[in-house]
Amino acid sequence: MKAFTTINLIKNGEYVMFVTPENPRGRVIARFKYGRGGMASFMAHLRKNWTVEDYLAKEKEGLAPLQIVNLTGYISSNVKKMLKRGGYPVTAQGRDQFFKDQITGWAKN
Repeated sequence: MKAFTTINLIKNGEYVMFVTPENPRGRVIARFKYGRGGMASFMAHLRKNWTVEDYLAKEKEGLAPLQIVNLTGYISSNVKKMLKRGGYPVTAQGRDQFFKDQITGWAKN
């Protein structure tokens, strides 16, 4: 199984690309449409938790990049800030509880 590395996983404008010697133009892994914020943490999470084959298999199943990394507990940088500000633990469980509390608060209003 091929791992994501700092060599083969690169930033290209608003895109995260997987580049190999066989495919030097690269393959789009994710697009950060509204800026590059969080791109580095997304790439670090991919390198630590995913192999290329596993990621591409999930993509082939029809999952979006954020849905794929959420399967292994990814928390974006802006959500980490909200969790810390709200006093929640910076974990997948803390994220889920935060959003559950937000929805419950909206339902009461």
